[in-house]
Amino acid sequence: MDRLIRTLLGFAALASLFVAIPAAAQDITKVEEDWEVDIDVPGTSLSSPQLTFLMSPVGDTSAGYVVFTLNERTSPDPVGGGMQLQLWNGGSLLSVSTASNTTSLNNSSEKIQWTQRLTLGNQGVLTAEIDKGSSATWGKFPANGQLTVSAQSSLTNLNSYDPNVSTANAGIDFGNARVNKIILRKVRTYTNNQKSVEQVADRVVYQR
Repeated sequence: MDRLIRTLLGFAALASLFVAIPAAAQDITKVEEDWEVDIDVPGTSLSSPQLTFLMSPVGDTSAGYVVFTLNERTSPDPVGGGMQLQLWNGGSLLSVSTASNTTSLNNSSEKIQWTQRLTLGNQGVLTAEIDKGSSATWGKFPANGQLTVSAQSSLTNLNSYDPNVSTANAGIDFGNARVNKIILRKVRTYTNNQKSVEQVADRVVYQR
């Protein structure tokens, strides 16, 4: 949890200048973000670099949030390699899903790409998942049923979602010099499972 707090505070200075996606006339029920990380030379024996990404259904972290850890797993204890998806409410961990491939990054000039998604279902069930991931180390990820977490929420829509929260809280926990660039490529919002807005972001969150 200390590492999560450091991530939230330490990377606030990286907040981008996105204009928040305005609330739609209809309720937003799903949001997707496309991310890319460009690695230089990883330190495989140290599981370096280690990265954290946060996504919130609202414009802050008051209504729960999702944490995706890359090349590290922090629950129940910090360990290097692999990846993990966590759903938090304040300081309480509600749900966690760990990828079965726990290998540490081991390819130079590796490009890691994935989509992270928030969906609000019936009766306020909030689901987060990682999808369409690819890298030289882990191949296509996740495997079926992995990196998906859900919990009950009091939300009625995702209209307050703000990509600034994601970019402000994305960053490197360990091994900055081993990362060339972190980019948020695209943001998509959906109403009734129909795409309503696609924002081509290409926002550089970190560059060495």
